[in-house]
Amino acid sequence: MEQIIPQSKVGNKSAAYRRMGWFMAVILVLVLCAAGSLAWFNINMAETSLKQDVERRLQFTAQNKANALSLWFNSMQNQANRLISADLFRLFASEVNGLGNDLSPLLKASGDSPSGNDDLSQLASQLPLMKNLLQEFISYSGFLRARITNADAQTYLSTDVTPPALSLEQQQGIRQAVESGKLGILPVRKTSNGLVLDLVVPIFAPQYVENRSEKPVATLLLSLMVSSRLGETIDTAKGESSFGVTHVFQIVGTKLQDLLPLSADIQNLPDWQLGQNDSLPFGIRGGEAGSPDEVYSIGVKVPELPWLVVQEVPVAAALKPFLAQRNAIVIWAVIAVVVVLLALLAVWWWLVGRNARNVSAELLQLYQISNQQKQLLDGINSALVDGIVLTDKGGMVQYANQAFARMVGRSDEELVGMDCAAIFGY
Repeated sequence: MEQIIPQSKVGNKSAAYRRMGWFMAVILVLVLCAAGSLAWFNINMAETSLKQDVERRLQFTAQNKANALSLWFNSMQNQANRLISADLFRLFASEVNGLGNDLSPLLKASGDSPSGNDDLSQLASQLPLMKNLLQEFISYSGFLRARITNADAQTYLSTDVTPPALSLEQQQGIRQAVESGKLGILPVRKTSNGLVLDLVVPIFAPQYVENRSEKPVATLLLSLMVSSRLGETIDTAKGESSFGVTHVFQIVGTKLQDLLPLSADIQNLPDWQLGQNDSLPFGIRGGEAGSPDEVYSIGVKVPELPWLVVQEVPVAAALKPFLAQRNAIVIWAVIAVVVVLLALLAVWWWLVGRNARNVSAELLQLYQISNQQKQLLDGINSALVDGIVLTDKGGMVQYANQAFARMVGRSDEELVGMDCAAIFGY
């Protein structure tokens, strides 16, 4: 006798498997979303933190270089102020200013007293002394050359034997200094000896002079070699405390001019937008000399000078630690997803195996029950003396007991599949 497992039970198990599969798929999708979100958040946080660190280090280095240039310029400016604050120079300039705009008589005068003009002779006799004092100042102060001009930009005292003619830019700077009464700083110019910076220092008459004017009576034009100082700025920027590459730009109107490298001509830069206080905000810009490589750069204004110290570092070099960190975050995210996937597969395997064991136990139980029932029926059939035969619709024997088999002289297994004609004959 055969016993069949109910189809409803098999269908229920298949539905349970499907629900379990969908549940695990949802968990896997949630894990993937969580891992992706956490990785994206950590990557953004790492990139933001690295950019802030790059900005801080560039700002720190550029600020140090700007402060160093400011201290150097203040020391040079203090030396110039000490010179023009001496009453000897101020009184001499005031007396020369009283001669008017025509200084040719003073320059042509010698030590002999011209007839009828003792004041002119006295001023002319002071010219060698004043020139020696000016020359001595140049020798110890570090300036390249110096000259004193009147308010109309006419030179009457110079450290050069034959002073060169003033350029149009220098003349305009002198007139502006006389008009404003403040220190004038001219743009750095390229010479055969290097880069030169011109300073226009106004000279005022002493307080005790009668009919003293509030405007300057003369100007001191100082030329300062800045190539060595800029070279020192580059060299110190390569120290352990520095970060990136240092550039020094000068601000000319709304344009920026690159003063480095020293061997090249002064170059106009692209139209970079300056921020507040003539600083250069932190951002990504093109590299130097038209290089296609982008750089992170930041500019700090040098106090008292129309200069801008720019510190830059290539984007690829700055982001190198971030790329390694990003790869590590991605790898850990993938490992986490794989671990969760393996755990889900292990749970699935354990659940499927448990269900398979349960099905096997049920089948074994059904087999044992059917075997017991068969043995019981065989025992009953063997005890009967009456013959029992079961046939199908076609007359084929499907079951015969042992009593019937003895009646017809055959075995019960042999009778299965035979019809009545085969058993009894015609």
